[in-house]
Amino acid sequence: MNKVFIACDFNSREQLEGFLAKFPQQPLALKIGMELIYAVGFEIISDLKEQGHTIFLDLKLNDIPVTVEKALTALKQYQVDFVTIHLTSGQKNLGISV
Repeated sequence: MNKVFIACDFNSREQLEGFLAKFPQQPLALKIGMELIYAVGFEIISDLKEQGHTIFLDLKLNDIPVTVEKALTALKQYQVDFVTIHLTSGQKNLGISV
């Protein structure tokens, strides 16, 4: 696995695809954040996974433990490799396993 994640702070699919065109057939480790997800939707994750990329989903989940757990359960379908969780809601979030 790549040890360096590339921040894909784009706000359109076209910008992302233009960037990825520079690395044809090369699986990359990509950090996908709120900007891109909110602009193009969650289906971009599935598209990138199908291309063989490692995905770090940087949505900064931050809520009460049960809500974070439900969000992670919903995100499971996209098979992301990493996700950010802010633990300001307490140590109970440390026990989340999905």
